[in-house]
Amino acid sequence: MINVAKLARLACIGLTPAEEASFADELATMVSYVERLHEVEVAGVEPPSVPVVTVDLVDRRERKLWPMVSAETFLLSAPEVVGREIKVPQIVEM
Repeated sequence: MINVAKLARLACIGLTPAEEASFADELATMVSYVERLHEVEVAGVEPPSVPVVTVDLVDRRERKLWPMVSAETFLLSAPEVVGREIKVPQIVEM
């Protein structure tokens, strides 16, 4: 069984118990499909030069819109501002 709650926590996604159950079923179906692919003999089969399948990833949950704030208001909450940019600590040495 796939631990959907742990996956959601690692991905920083909040799921309701109903969503967890739904995703657990969907993931189990996907894993079982991938396991079936291990049975296919592919020796000597060249990979396609272009993708064969495209998948649209759709977030089925309702979108929540947050009130917009002006750039000036947003910059007021930053710890340090230079001009109209937020200054952040350097993490890569040049």
